[in-house]
Amino acid sequence: MLTDQELQALMADLESDRVERKAALSDKNEIRRAICAFANDLPDNRYNGRVWVRVAPRRAQATAEEERRLTEKRRAGDLPFDQHPILNVAPEDLDWERFRRDYLPLAVAPEVLVENQRTPEEQFASLHFLDRAKIPKERQSATGI
Repeated sequence: MLTDQELQALMADLESDRVERKAALSDKNEIRRAICAFANDLPDNRYNGRVWVRVAPRRAQATAEEERRLTEKRRAGDLPFDQHPILNVAPEDLDWERFRRDYLPLAVAPEVLVENQRTPEEQFASLHFLDRAKIPKERQSATGI
């Protein structure tokens, strides 16, 4: 999500990897290619079976290398549902004691738990029960997650 300052900076920008200006909407194909470039589309999913990319102010048909990178990035995001954090959960919504008592000993080897330097919030996040972004800085360990 953009802050007001970030949005104002984008509105003032001529063109970049996030902004493209059009003088008119007369060429609908140009608009479609620009949308696909911003979405980094993959073949046969949006516009004429071509991959359009946006790199800084450049919008063009993707090279074979750019298509390969897009495919790798997409696959990296295709995780099973149980590997995604529960995004709408706040730390105060969780049953900490039950997690420590019932779940943690079954999910993590005992010797790992003994050596673990993570805060409880970081333990929840490492097991995908909590979004790492919801952990306040003061509740993060010095070693990080």
